[in-house]
Amino acid sequence: MKPNISARAHIDYKGKVIIGNHTMISHDVEIITHHHNESKYRWTKKRESKEVLLGIDIGKHVFIGLGAIILASCRSIGDNSIIGAGSVVTKDVPANEVWVGNPARKIRERKIVKGKDVLWTK
Repeated sequence: MKPNISARAHIDYKGKVIIGNHTMISHDVEIITHHHNESKYRWTKKRESKEVLLGIDIGKHVFIGLGAIILASCRSIGDNSIIGAGSVVTKDVPANEVWVGNPARKIRERKIVKGKDVLWTK
């Protein structure tokens, strides 16, 4: 099954974006793949900055909740992870973890057992 991406999600494709199968991206999610290098600003009449293009690899069976923001400093979200609604992800998310908040942090792990329900652990 291909990824399920809401029509109201915004994915900045300036950098490389890889989205795994069975991944769901909800409404109003922002995925940012670039930033401006502040140390390279030239403060003249014509303000110039060097755009830094990065990429993100979003694994399989990932759920990204309503209004979450994935910043360019996050380079990967592991398989089977969940990002809570309204979270701001600033760093990489390992596989099988649940992250929430601003900035997002791990609140629990997921244990995936084939043929059974998902088990939650702290």
